[in-house]
Amino acid sequence: MKRLFVLTMRLACAVCALLVSAQSASAQPRAAGFFRIFGEIPAIALAQLEEVQQALNLDEPQKTKVVELNDELRADAADVFQNSNGDFDVIHEQTAKLFAEFGTKLNAVLKEPQQKRAEEIYVQVNGGTALMNTAIADKLKITSQQKEQLDQAADDEWEKTVDSFDELRNMDDSERDAAIEKLIDSRNQSLLAVLDADQRKEFDKLQGEVLEIDLANLPGPGR
Repeated sequence: MKRLFVLTMRLACAVCALLVSAQSASAQPRAAGFFRIFGEIPAIALAQLEEVQQALNLDEPQKTKVVELNDELRADAADVFQNSNGDFDVIHEQTAKLFAEFGTKLNAVLKEPQQKRAEEIYVQVNGGTALMNTAIADKLKITSQQKEQLDQAADDEWEKTVDSFDELRNMDDSERDAAIEKLIDSRNQSLLAVLDADQRKEFDKLQGEVLEIDLANLPGPGR
């Protein structure tokens, strides 16, 4: 995991450089959407988006609770980083636990049909990365051998992403958008390739009806 920690530090530095270089107004939503390549976007975060709230048919008390839970998640995630002493293993493990915990908290707010639709949207948005979610992996009956293959594929794609950052920073907006999509597609293909034919069919079913989402509207930290 030491290699992953080094990669994470390089990634953080590269992200800062990229965001500093995004000075135009049009670059801001692109910079926000850029975080798709980091990995999982939890269901509770997606539930902040207006189009997702409409798809789930959230009432006002539910919307209020979603805001409260996201504020709580951001505070807890900040505590994890502050208390980790730079240990990537701890950050990774604790963040995964937080996402799972807040997924459960979101489900407690939702009715059963809303829960199913929220999961479908989560799988749609995260693609192959959703396979790293324990609940999704259990539904697909991911084996221990497949879990090891997924971990290796995720590591390889993470390294590929980190290595691309200097090049991404020097691209114009359209080139960067295309390169990011290519990285995301590569990650999805690598992770989904671990599934057998029956699991892939079930994975496709888990996505439900496609919902168009603009991830650039996700609130950032402190918002």
